[in-house]
Amino acid sequence: MVKRFAAHFVILPDGSRRYMHGVELDADKRLRRVFPIDKETEATAFFNGTMLLKADESQRISVYYSEDLDLSAAKFGADDSGGDCHIQRLC
Repeated sequence: MVKRFAAHFVILPDGSRRYMHGVELDADKRLRRVFPIDKETEATAFFNGTMLLKADESQRISVYYSEDLDLSAAKFGADDSGGDCHIQRLC
C-alpha cells in the first residue's frame, strides 16, 4: 500500500529541505518519490508544519511531524532539554 504525506516544510533523509512538497512511500516504507504540491493530490495526508524523514540502514523511512518546529534552530537530539516542541511519528 502506497502512503503519501505532504507538509509546508519537508526535511529529507539527506538533510535537504523542501517547501510545499509531498513524499510517497511504498509498502516497505521506502521513498518512491518527492513531489511539489502545486495541485491537490489524491490520497495525500497534508500536515500544517514540518515533516522530517529519517532513513534506517535498510533505507526504510520513518516520518515525523511537528506543527511548531522552528527550522532556524532545529536540533534533533535527546539532550535539548530547553525545547518545548511536540514531534509526532506518522509511520
